[in-house]
Amino acid sequence: MRARTLLIPVSIALLTAGLALAEPGRDGHRTGRAGMRLDRMARQLDLTEAQRARIREIFEEHRDSTLGDAAAKSRASRTELRSLIHDPEANEQAIRDAAARASQADADLAVERHRALAEAFKVLTPEQQEKAKQLREQRAARRKPTI
Repeated sequence: MRARTLLIPVSIALLTAGLALAEPGRDGHRTGRAGMRLDRMARQLDLTEAQRARIREIFEEHRDSTLGDAAAKSRASRTELRSLIHDPEANEQAIRDAAARASQADADLAVERHRALAEAFKVLTPEQQEKAKQLREQRAARRKPTI
């Protein structure tokens, strides 16, 4: 049960880290997973170039301020936790404390990611917002585990 509890925030943090830390490419556009996600979203939602530019700007602003810091803290806390887990000399309380710090860092990162996404969502038209919600629901339905 604890492994699942940690797995979800860690997964979110890993996805967010890619978004938060993707560096601009030679042409000034995002590269890597974040760039691919923005390109896919732009196609699926039929974003205008102005909308794409504003959304890119929003994520860069957040990455350069709070989102980037939160991602760095999350990575550092997860690294510390992994080190303690694999350290035969570590005691249980140290691991619990590190897990609590990692959990808090992941929660802070989730909040910062939400702020950036909520701001970007406002750039969309009502029709695009509805389409985005439908796409999110479809992705969630595909991810549901079958038991």
